[in-house]
Amino acid sequence: MSPIHTHHRPHRRTSPSAPRSAPNDAEVVVEPGLDDATFERIAQEAFGRIPAKFREQLTNVSVSVEQEPAPDQKLEKGELLGLFYGINRAAYYADKQLVPASTITIFRGPLERCYQSPQALADAINEVVFHEVGHYFGISDARLDELEADKWAAIKAEEEAFEKSRAQ
Repeated sequence: MSPIHTHHRPHRRTSPSAPRSAPNDAEVVVEPGLDDATFERIAQEAFGRIPAKFREQLTNVSVSVEQEPAPDQKLEKGELLGLFYGINRAAYYADKQLVPASTITIFRGPLERCYQSPQALADAINEVVFHEVGHYFGISDARLDELEADKWAAIKAEEEAFEKSRAQ
């Protein structure tokens, strides 16, 4: 594929984060010791968890799982967990031409090194798929980071309110 625009600012993680719940409060079923089929199933299910109004607009995009990033995709610091490769939706509508398929690649090796428990790994797969889908829609890393920070601030506030109500 030789896209007109290529996204080279991947989803990065320099150290594992605390386990997180799946987006949209979806229950992620994880068996211990993820085999290839389970890992790929979780990645495909994460793609399916994208809200319908956005999922319906995901045309000409595939999700693939690779063991490791290619040598030219390695980061100087941290791990490359996922990568959107292709033309973001905003750009190809502006160009008004036929567009090659875009690919969201999830890198298994780095994810497994960063997330030791099966549930934390499944949550991270969901997070990476959502992040890369954001790039498909033309959302920058900076904006995605803001959205993620807002999400975790809201979750923390809910947890604090719950704990406060339990203490009373």
